[in-house]
Amino acid sequence: MNAGAPAARRFEAKVVQLTSAALIPEGELAARLRRGGAQLVVVLREPDWSARRMVDYGQGLRRATRAVGARLLVADRLDVAHALEADGVHLGRHSVGVLEARRALGDVLVTRSAHDDDELTRAVSEGADAVLLSPIFASPGKGSPLGVEGLRRARRSLPGSIALVALGGVTPDHVGRCLEAGADAVASIRGDLTSSFACHAVS
Repeated sequence: MNAGAPAARRFEAKVVQLTSAALIPEGELAARLRRGGAQLVVVLREPDWSARRMVDYGQGLRRATRAVGARLLVADRLDVAHALEADGVHLGRHSVGVLEARRALGDVLVTRSAHDDDELTRAVSEGADAVLLSPIFASPGKGSPLGVEGLRRARRSLPGSIALVALGGVTPDHVGRCLEAGADAVASIRGDLTSSFACHAVS
């Protein structure tokens, strides 16, 4: 991989909020949306739900993200993303490729998960808009953390056109370290990274 010259970046959010209805009440998610506004990308990620349930839940989320200028992505499910007129999709290691997603949905935002160098290389070769690299810090069930040094290595290897998002055990206290190591944005499920401290840190 070669970082090359800086290029225009399509993914410009500072905070990524992955949903978990089991962990985050709708009222709390709505509050995070209001705080994050246009700095926020929400990823609808409910792997155990049916498409019908995801669409039902996602319709309210679609209205809420539009109201505050945030973007909505759907994890893996191209059919749900299409039904919701989402802004894009987030692809995991077993998902279809970036080109396949864009053939199905048009020129939408596409982010991809990465956990090692091979998956970073795949994201670059496919032309993903952003990479969610994880786990940066200790996170239950997610394996050994890559640490901030992993972020530094990833940023050096990625083209400037691809945003690097730190995921996994990230709390507001970690935000500054992630940005200093080269992350363009931070992501979480449980932690509220749209808090006043975090938003000040990434502004």
